[in-house]
Amino acid sequence: MIVEEQISIVEEQISARQQRARKAIQKILTGPVGQAYGDYVVKSASARKYRVAMRGPSLFENFCSCADFAMNTLGTCKHIEALLLCLHRRFGRSFDRQQYQRTRASLSLHYGDMFGAATQYTNRVLGIEALFKGNRQKRAGSNAFSIGSGSSISASAGHQG
Repeated sequence: MIVEEQISIVEEQISARQQRARKAIQKILTGPVGQAYGDYVVKSASARKYRVAMRGPSLFENFCSCADFAMNTLGTCKHIEALLLCLHRRFGRSFDRQQYQRTRASLSLHYGDMFGAATQYTNRVLGIEALFKGNRQKRAGSNAFSIGSGSSISASAGHQG
């Protein structure tokens, strides 16, 4: 019963952000050319500028620099939801088939039970080994480190295409 109540509260909060999304963005100031996913700067209805990193259509795939996104633990905010609406209108059916194409190395923070660093390439290429020197445990068969508890951090590198 408690779990169902918690789920409905989360769904309510996400729905509220989706409803507020219709009026959240006044203008898209910058964004990727010819593709849906990438880094955007948007001007909100309150005239503030926010950086929004669009990486996918689902919760927890994207990032916004607004205070609500930083605090709400929902994996979305009204700016992300507004941008998703804009992108659906702009790209139509092709939006669902698009994927984010990484063009440079990046670092992502994922909240959870473990804090670790994972890379697609060797630790030396990204300099991760030097960053996490000291309190680490190498996981067998991967380029990941367990550093403590609370969150996880992953790093990956892309290529210029």
